[in-house]
Amino acid sequence: MIDEYVAAGVDPTDVWPQSFNSDDVIYWVKNTVFGEQAVALDGKYEASEDEFRAWHSMLQQNDVKIVAPPVWMCLFKAGSG
Repeated sequence: MIDEYVAAGVDPTDVWPQSFNSDDVIYWVKNTVFGEQAVALDGKYEASEDEFRAWHSMLQQNDVKIVAPPVWMCLFKAGSG
């Protein structure tokens, strides 16, 4: 994906690459100019507090700056709350 942006001459500040795969996000951060805005999508909805903290700590140690839930986790069905 990132190679396609590079080949197309896309400005890295116009891209917010996102993945549920932490390894992808860490690779982008450490190896591409697109890593500054890379987003680690949190798919761990059943994680314990310790698991949650460990995952976030690992991301921080690898210089990942942005973590977000997928869009569907931010939405609710009308009349459901």
